[in-house]
Amino acid sequence: MGLAVFAFDRVLDPWLNGYMVERYGALLVLVVAGCAIYGVACFVTRTFRLSDIKALIRKRRPTDDIVQE
Repeated sequence: MGLAVFAFDRVLDPWLNGYMVERYGALLVLVVAGCAIYGVACFVTRTFRLSDIKALIRKRRPTDDIVQE
């Protein structure tokens, strides 16, 4: 992941030294690229499975443990 972000840094170098808006945009691209590479690496190394992500997103029913008076 570090190598990929380093490569993106070299590509985005002109924008990282430009105006403030250009710097923020380039930094946003670097962060999004790093997150995307991290996510792909998690699936490739089987750290996460798609079913795990679906289970986290799925709505949970409220429990009936609370007694209403």
